[in-house]
Amino acid sequence: NDKIVEILKILFNKLLEGGNYPNMWSTGVICPILKANKNENEVESYRGVTLLCTVSKIYLKIIHNKLQEYLRISNSISKYQLGFRAGSSTIDALFVLTTIINRTLNIKKRKLYVAFVDLEKAFDKVNREDLWTRLEKIGVPITILRAIINIYKVVNSKVKGKGDEVFGSIESNIGVRQGCVLSASLFIIFADILVDMIQRIDSHAPNIDGLDIPLIMFADDIALMSESIVGLQKALDCMSDFCKRFGMKVNVRKTKIVVFSKGYRLKRTEKWYYEGNKLEVVNEITYLGFKISKNNCWQKHISTAKLKGKLALGRFVSLQHMLSELSWKEILNYYNVLVKSVMIYGIEIWGLSKYVTQLQTIFNEVCKRFLGVPRNAANTGVL
Repeated sequence: NDKIVEILKILFNKLLEGGNYPNMWSTGVICPILKANKNENEVESYRGVTLLCTVSKIYLKIIHNKLQEYLRISNSISKYQLGFRAGSSTIDALFVLTTIINRTLNIKKRKLYVAFVDLEKAFDKVNREDLWTRLEKIGVPITILRAIINIYKVVNSKVKGKGDEVFGSIESNIGVRQGCVLSASLFIIFADILVDMIQRIDSHAPNIDGLDIPLIMFADDIALMSESIVGLQKALDCMSDFCKRFGMKVNVRKTKIVVFSKGYRLKRTEKWYYEGNKLEVVNEITYLGFKISKNNCWQKHISTAKLKGKLALGRFVSLQHMLSELSWKEILNYYNVLVKSVMIYGIEIWGLSKYVTQLQTIFNEVCKRFLGVPRNAANTGVL
């Protein structure tokens, strides 16, 4: 009601003026969620979901909105970072990447070398002092900066056990807060330091309409790009310098390289290293949930999408006894949410009719099941 709103307004304004962040708000409760098909007796089998005080989340959202508005007006985040920005999505990052790949494949003897870098627990390793320095450098207003620093003065976590049991009190001095709406924005501000460093070197980046594109980032998902062997190695060395300076770590085992070129065969001289470790060159990779092959053919992605669609269809059909009493319009709404959405991810990029037709078979099966006709019934008589 209006009285509560007025109280919260007074409280939030007090905090923005430099008041101490409440201790109760500084503690998050980690709820361990068992991952699918994992051993419940192993710590690595659980994904921690952190719950924060509801009132604090309202305040954090206010700070987040103010920070986002400043970033938008000041244009402080580089154009290469597409993660967690208003109006941007994974599709934008994939569109830029696939456009560069297609342009490369259409030019004879042109090659594009891309390193898909895996950062280990990047959000948890952000050095907060470096983050404050970065916020100050890009000109974040003192009111917002002070509010963010106050939020991070004390960061504690407790762990939820069985039932209502909550135990432990773990203090964190590094990384952005789990469960906090601010964390993603703070991370991309921090990660933009890498862009500054990459732009200072000549990595022989691909160029579109006069703009060099040495990398694409979606938060901590990074693709380093070069049109030369030496250039990509320079970019990897720069990545190493960034990690050493700011406490990040690359997972060498999960970091892969793809060479995009028409009729290409890997030469012995084409090899790359990260801090002395040779990186694996692969023919295909999954980036931002999208399967990309060295010849930029979408068939493998479509095959994967079709498989995911069939699995989703199985779950959908298991609800048939519940859905049978609904109208066709309602059933189709459920289908669109539970099955179709899984299959058509990235359709803006791969949506040629020959690929769409392959996925149409899933929809045909749904119609036949709910109409109670044989699976070998003619599609024209069903649709």
